[in-house]
Amino acid sequence: MRLIALAEDQGLAVPGYIHHTFECPACNERETRLLFTRERPVPFAAPEQPPIVPKSAWQLAVTKLRSHQVVLSTKAELRKASEHAAEFNRQWDDLLPRRKSKPRLRRNPNGSSLWARAVAKLRPPVPGSER
Repeated sequence: MRLIALAEDQGLAVPGYIHHTFECPACNERETRLLFTRERPVPFAAPEQPPIVPKSAWQLAVTKLRSHQVVLSTKAELRKASEHAAEFNRQWDDLLPRRKSKPRLRRNPNGSSLWARAVAKLRPPVPGSER
């Protein structure tokens, strides 16, 4: 049921009671109920709905074209913003000095690694060999 009319109750001495008139859109049956509200009633008139006129094929095509143009322009703006951000990041990175790479450890010419030499120094000496 939909609300079609409001009327303030004049019979009661207490303000705030309003007659709500409802109508069923299927069977056009009307029903009035007395309801309490704290607010003062606002004059209510059912809005007149303009008749629904089907759009022509031309209007549908123009509407579709406009919505497609909006999508394309939004994508173009996003792409442009992304390219601008990437260019900014490239320029920002160029402001920082480049880090020098750490020098690599050189291998011992006799083939033993630093780790092997450190472990050899920690082992107890073998009797009969010099150290």
